[in-house]
Amino acid sequence: MIKGLRSFVELLSVVATLNSKNSTNASTYGVPNSHLLVCAQLYLVVAYKLQKNDKVSSKHLLQVCL
Repeated sequence: MIKGLRSFVELLSVVATLNSKNSTNASTYGVPNSHLLVCAQLYLVVAYKLQKNDKVSSKHLLQVCL
């Protein structure tokens, strides 16, 4: 399970980089990258919480609020 969770975190980290300052108003398959970023951050909160890494989980939760 841990190996799968690590792969999941790596994939979500790539999605979280879609919304950069250079790509304002960009979208992927018609979905704004800002929406994909928020979803990725929320899933990262859960993934790190499952790994009992509360500090990193909190960091991603704060990113959702910004």
